[in-house]
Amino acid sequence: MRTTGGALRSWAVAQAQDSSAVGLLWLIGLYILHVPLAPLWALIAAVMQIVPHFGPILGLLGPVLTATLAWRDWEHPLGFLAFYAVVAVLDGVLLQPYIRRRTARVLVWASIVARIVLGIMWPFCMRTKLGTRGNVRLTVRTGEFARSLGFCGFSMCDMKIYP
Repeated sequence: MRTTGGALRSWAVAQAQDSSAVGLLWLIGLYILHVPLAPLWALIAAVMQIVPHFGPILGLLGPVLTATLAWRDWEHPLGFLAFYAVVAVLDGVLLQPYIRRRTARVLVWASIVARIVLGIMWPFCMRTKLGTRGNVRLTVRTGEFARSLGFCGFSMCDMKIYP
């Protein structure tokens, strides 16, 4: 129980530090790009950074819509999307590995390599098949390989999703 509590505490501290750093980057970038309500959007982006996968995208919607409505052109929202891409790469390649090393003692190179390898391999490993009754089954092509590396639990590689 103590080990689990320590790991969760380390994760929470790392998430809070990462969210704060990303919020600060957003604030600086939004001020540079002159997006209206910059502190509000930076705060929302920092809070949404905690939500995995969808949080950063949801935090992106407000500033893009604000930039679109404020300037009524495509250049400002496009510039903001380019800024978002820079922040996402900085966060994924520099900030998170550094923060994880400090809080959870995860090796920086292992964190970066894992992101790159899984980001490249995972979409190619997954496929969707239409079952005999119209059921959609999600399977992993390289299930045995993934299982041998320990990426999949006993049911992860043969996961079935029914509508």
